[in-house]
Amino acid sequence: MAEFTEHRTRDELNELLRHAHFIAVGKGYTAKFVEKNYSGWHWNELIRMLRMGGVVRKGEHDRLRCDPKVVGVRFGRGSTFQVEWDWMG
Repeated sequence: MAEFTEHRTRDELNELLRHAHFIAVGKGYTAKFVEKNYSGWHWNELIRMLRMGGVVRKGEHDRLRCDPKVVGVRFGRGSTFQVEWDWMG
């Protein structure tokens, strides 16, 4: 069984995804946000996992957002992760 070291809620992941704008990336805001809030991770790693897990959707104005049915994501070592879904909502 995988050991998960971090848990992020949908709100926390949406805050991360707000930094997906090219201006934020280009000015280094995204890298600073990830460094501060997701220690040991890189933006591209996080986005790749969230896309693989079906977590990321395009929202209003093509902004990246979490799928509304996502409760949260648990991260482990390497690329180990588990998506928690709300199938009743």
